[in-house]
Amino acid sequence: MQFTKKEYFMKRDLTELKRLARETLTGHYAAPMAGIVITGAISNLLLLPFDLTLNNSASQSVIFYVASFFIVLLSILFSCGLCYMHLKMRRNLSYGMRDIFYFFKSHPDRLLLSYLLLIGLAVLVFLPAIIITVTAVRLEQPVLLWIAIPVFILSVLCLLPLLYRYAMVFYLLIDHPEMKPAAAFRESSRLMKGNRMRLFLLHCSFLGWLLLGICSCFIGFLWIEPYFEQTCVSFYFELTGENDALAQKKAAESGSPQTPHFQMYV
Repeated sequence: MQFTKKEYFMKRDLTELKRLARETLTGHYAAPMAGIVITGAISNLLLLPFDLTLNNSASQSVIFYVASFFIVLLSILFSCGLCYMHLKMRRNLSYGMRDIFYFFKSHPDRLLLSYLLLIGLAVLVFLPAIIITVTAVRLEQPVLLWIAIPVFILSVLCLLPLLYRYAMVFYLLIDHPEMKPAAAFRESSRLMKGNRMRLFLLHCSFLGWLLLGICSCFIGFLWIEPYFEQTCVSFYFELTGENDALAQKKAAESGSPQTPHFQMYV
């Protein structure tokens, strides 16, 4: 799939992106909240038999961790389904609970391969810290642990820019199921050029909500997670220029033309 590179697009700030998310979710919280409950319940119920039979034997531990790995992959597809629902909500399209199962039949291999590639990237970056830590434990050399700490910090600082560079991979694959993972990684890298800090600040702006969700015994996440996801969708639409198209469509339907203010894309 070929994307048109634009020189200009509307640069909404994070406050405006959050406002768009709240506007989209007003009166529509029920479906994403129900989706969170249903997908969480399915994942936990599938893991429960393995958790109950877990003991100190090596074979049971292996079975448990293998089952956990596949349930994580299942959860990835559920998360992509929830994101698909949010994309349709933002576009004012018909959506429903069926959306959370959409990627079980629509190119799940591409989503899972992309997830495994990102996990592999993270492991590769943290490999020096892992090797030093394991060596320190096996040789009983505490001094090596002091070396592992700065290496671990350095690994985090190296990994974060890479993760934010490819932060739009899943949105692209969800929005364009026919796209191959390699193309999604390339397009995400292009879209995020000059925008990684904006997304980082957007994520940081939800730290207060994160603490509130924890203090509410995690019940608050039923409202916080849809708000966060819808804000990320608005960010993705800002990068692709679709926020402008939706604003113009809304203005045309209301009969009040809107004059956008453009800024140079850097």
